[in-house]
Amino acid sequence: MRTKKNYSAYRKLFHTILVLLILRVFYSIPTPGVNTGYFKTFLELNASFSFINAITGSGLSDLSIMALSVGPYITASILVQLFGILIPKLAEMQNGMQDERDRIEKLTFIVGIIMAVLQSVLMAIGFGKKGLLIDYKWYWICCITAIWTFTSAMVAFIGKKMSDMKNYFIGNGVSLILTANIIASYPSDIKSIIRLIASVKDDQKKIIISIVVITAIVILFMFTYFINGCEKQIKIVYSNKTGGGEGTIPIKLCTGGVVPVIFASSIMAFPVTIASLIGKENIPFIKLINTACWFDPKSPIYSFGAFIYLLLIIMYSYFYTNITFNASEVAHSIQKSDGIIPGIRSGQNTVAYLKRQMKSLIFIGAICMSIIAMVPIFISAHYGLSRLSFLGTSVIITVSVITDTKNQVLSQRRSKKYIAKAV
Repeated sequence: MRTKKNYSAYRKLFHTILVLLILRVFYSIPTPGVNTGYFKTFLELNASFSFINAITGSGLSDLSIMALSVGPYITASILVQLFGILIPKLAEMQNGMQDERDRIEKLTFIVGIIMAVLQSVLMAIGFGKKGLLIDYKWYWICCITAIWTFTSAMVAFIGKKMSDMKNYFIGNGVSLILTANIIASYPSDIKSIIRLIASVKDDQKKIIISIVVITAIVILFMFTYFINGCEKQIKIVYSNKTGGGEGTIPIKLCTGGVVPVIFASSIMAFPVTIASLIGKENIPFIKLINTACWFDPKSPIYSFGAFIYLLLIIMYSYFYTNITFNASEVAHSIQKSDGIIPGIRSGQNTVAYLKRQMKSLIFIGAICMSIIAMVPIFISAHYGLSRLSFLGTSVIITVSVITDTKNQVLSQRRSKKYIAKAV
């Protein structure tokens, strides 16, 4: 029987980058029948859409055939996880065997297609009335809906296959596509920031703003990298029956990684998007959850939305960690290996200890992530730099995914060297 070839880590990385570059070609293909200039102007006036535009790799602002990209799939993933709270059977499947998790993935993909259809129709109709479509007819609405839905399903499928085909690719396919989209949007965002700074007439003020913006961006990247790498080492002591010695269990400060931030941003961006489509963006509640309205000295009441944003990140951090980190299983694994945490009894005491450690780390990590996400929003409101509104979240996603991918490459490299020496 022929075995599948397992390529080296660098070869896998090359395959992954190649697929991402090929996908970028599709982002340059314009959607037929649309007014491409319309949305560029619209986005300049509606900073709240910068989140959606960034995760599509400027596919939305350019109105390419990839206008939705992985956005619907990400929204679907969040919805399926949330439904796990309401439907116990769904929660069991999320934590169950591989075949059950595969069924969850299929369900997520189907929900993603439904979300893509809904978003495509709403955008085509809502923005079509305002000048998005060159010819506002039902057949153009159907055509655009079909194109955007198909390409969204295609890119989600490719991302999932990249994750599954571990012999050929490395990292999480959907996360890497999302990160590639964000990186692709950086040049246009930087240009917008430069133009905005250049428009300031006072030279002294221009210099101050430039220094503040550059310093803030550098600090954000450095702080995010630091926070992403922070972890607590829980000491494990093994009995002499298994050879004795010591070990550690690493628990990351930001266990949920970028997922809670994406969740909070998506939850708050979705109602704002719908409201903008139907012309209700000036409703007080919509302005409350619209990041573009936060920290405005003229309307300080809407800054309360930042507190809602913080709560969403903290809540989802706890929820997501409960899905990904099972304290009972970790405690059982320690006991099975004849190990013990110094000063903590085996069994339920170990479980309780691990849960306490996780809760404190989750809270601190969520606060740190919230600060990173909201600092650019504050700066943008204070200095009128609307294109900075998404920078914090984009930095978190970029640093987290690239760091995780780098660690996978290094881990596979070390593993291969170890196997080579053993042979």
